[in-house]
Amino acid sequence: DALKVNTSLTTLRISENVLVCRAAEMLADALRVNRTLVELEATGNVFFNQGAIALADALKTNTCLARIYLARNNISMGGAIAFADVLKVNTTLTALSIGSCLMAPGAEALASALKVNTALVELGLNSCRVGAEGCAAIADALKINTTLAVLEITNNNIGPGGAAALAGGLKVNTTLTRLNMRLNDVGIEGETAIAEALKTNVSLVKLGLDVHPEGGRAFVDALKVNRTLVSLEISPHYGVPLPLELNYEIDGLLADPARAAFAAGEADTKPALEIPLAKRSKDE
Repeated sequence: DALKVNTSLTTLRISENVLVCRAAEMLADALRVNRTLVELEATGNVFFNQGAIALADALKTNTCLARIYLARNNISMGGAIAFADVLKVNTTLTALSIGSCLMAPGAEALASALKVNTALVELGLNSCRVGAEGCAAIADALKINTTLAVLEITNNNIGPGGAAALAGGLKVNTTLTRLNMRLNDVGIEGETAIAEALKTNVSLVKLGLDVHPEGGRAFVDALKVNRTLVSLEISPHYGVPLPLELNYEIDGLLADPARAAFAAGEADTKPALEIPLAKRSKDE
């Protein structure tokens, strides 16, 4: 009830409190009238679909909240679809994280929303069982969307097919600056596809993924052409690290001063609000 009359609070952090769906419904009621809250961090509770749907419905009329973090709330497809519907009409939400949910077809609904949404900058979908088909839908949305700058899609079993689809999206997209796609078992085929996309992509600044030693050479070749990537967070595939000489080559190419200059320019011109590491880890 306090949120309904409060005129100064801008950030509310209620994570890890085992709050149930009724609490989410009460928050939703407050958000319908509150005009000051900008960020809501409520990860690690038990809102379930019922709570998520209530919060999503409130965001259809709320014009103030810009960032909402709901990872690990036992949200499934219904909740994901509810937020997809919100993204089609809400013009103030810039960051949404619903990681660690059982999304399945919900990813396709979110992808459809991204094709028309013009406000969202960050989307956190870590550990959501997106799968290859869901990833392909999101990749298609990246070909159209012109505002999303940060996409977290780790641990989603997208496989080689999902990685290939993302690569296709990266060849067209000109606004995504940060992509984290680790723990997806994309294989050498998927790694190579992403590396090839880097040869034509002109916006990506930070990329995280797992790479086989055999796939490392493709990234060396890509970085000789690409001039925008400044951070390549490569994790060893199943504990098998890249050969030292490949690591040295990659580090040397990334140290190009021209890349740092580009990154500095991106920081000045793009409204990318990177998901804080604390929130990101809760998605994984």
